[in-house]
Amino acid sequence: MEGFKHFSHPHKLSFHNSLEDVLLVCTGCKFPCTGTLVYSCRPCNFFLHDQCFDAPRSMTHPAHPAHPLSIFPSPTYPSGSFICGSCDQVGSGLCYCCSICEFDLHVRCAYHDPKLKSSSSTPPLKQIQLKSHPKHPVHQVPKPPYSGGQCVCDVCGKSCDADGPLYHCDICGYDVHLECTDLAETVRRKDHEHTVSLLHVNPFQAFLCDVCGWSIAQNHCMYYCSSGCAYGMHVKCVTAKVSVKPPKDKMAYQLELLNLQNSTKLYQMSMNNQMMAANGIRYDRIGRYDQYGRYYRD
Repeated sequence: MEGFKHFSHPHKLSFHNSLEDVLLVCTGCKFPCTGTLVYSCRPCNFFLHDQCFDAPRSMTHPAHPAHPLSIFPSPTYPSGSFICGSCDQVGSGLCYCCSICEFDLHVRCAYHDPKLKSSSSTPPLKQIQLKSHPKHPVHQVPKPPYSGGQCVCDVCGKSCDADGPLYHCDICGYDVHLECTDLAETVRRKDHEHTVSLLHVNPFQAFLCDVCGWSIAQNHCMYYCSSGCAYGMHVKCVTAKVSVKPPKDKMAYQLELLNLQNSTKLYQMSMNNQMMAANGIRYDRIGRYDQYGRYYRD
């Protein structure tokens, strides 16, 4: 049978243009590959962008000129993930590694690092679909399309570079750092017994990060304990050490904690009132009426 061989997969691959309406993810770089040229093994659900397929087996990179880097099909660490030496984000899948220094790079960072000059470098995908923003695709823009160029990444909550590229949704104004589109689905921290999983949709109205101590906005993604032990953190805090001091100053920390507790109490009161109203019970400032109209003083 004709086909193409890649060192990361035991079967031969076919080369074709993927369908526009089918969401596919590259096994190598973990970026979507919908509507692009791909190498695939359909029985194994294995897909590679053409640039990931053609990535050289070794290279000398300006970010780590002392030793050559070799490409591996997956991280060599027990956690199954690595920290990219270019963007400082967690990665999985294909990675360039230095066996001497434990220096690692995403395949995409190796290709698109501005310090790397290579004729084989190709531009990143212009349009992708994100699990955190499933309604519309986001497309790459050279800089934030706002006056002043100020915006915040809707995945991690950090500011975007006013003059740097990012992914943007023209319909919703949803903005994402380039590196925040390729976050690892699971990460293991040394200070916690379970893995933490990426929550693309944050279900918590109020949650304090167990690493830095600041609250996590519900409209941002977060990492949460896979075993459900109420342990979670900001996307950017997943590789950070636990803060031994309250953030900024004690008063600011206590004020944020108080606001968080108050919002939680208000939410609980609202839910209680809805439940009582459903049962025909209502309160005034002194007592309450039951469903039969009888009045009681509290």
